[in-house]
Amino acid sequence: MAARGINLLFKEGFQHTTSGRVLTWAISAGRVIVILTEVVVISAFLGRFWLDRTLTNLNEDNSAKKAQVELSQKFETDFREAQARLVAYKIISTKNFTASGAVEEMSHYLPEDIVLTSVAVNSENVEIKGKAFTDGGLAILLKGVNDSPNYKNVGLADIMVTSGDSSFGFVLRGDKEKEVKSGTRK
Repeated sequence: MAARGINLLFKEGFQHTTSGRVLTWAISAGRVIVILTEVVVISAFLGRFWLDRTLTNLNEDNSAKKAQVELSQKFETDFREAQARLVAYKIISTKNFTASGAVEEMSHYLPEDIVLTSVAVNSENVEIKGKAFTDGGLAILLKGVNDSPNYKNVGLADIMVTSGDSSFGFVLRGDKEKEVKSGTRK
């Protein structure tokens, strides 16, 4: 038996038939589709290099800016603390009544048998701690502070008995007037 070969060539006149024209068109369109697909794939491949480089640049810029922010964070914290201190100083300096003024005023009402251990003054209240050797001296101090135009509602908050000498500790607390007057005696 003789081997028969497969002939892939069209018979003459096949391209003029309907099926021949459809086959010729499909082969031509297939080539165009393959070529366009290859162009898209090559474009995507080359675009990937551009996108990778852009991403790397953005990450480097981001790292540099992050380092700048971290470095400036300490400066910002220090700056905010300094601002807060300046605001506090401004508030304190606008008040004409200071702790030293309070101590000076207390000295006007202070009898000889009273020793002050601390005077704490803030924008709203005052606290006076000390030792008294007589109850009369404590009464004079309490009346003098209550009569002051700079304080109101001053009262005895605590009395502590001390051992060893004939004195006793005391704590006076009161409110400051909103509008502070001069530290002179009434």
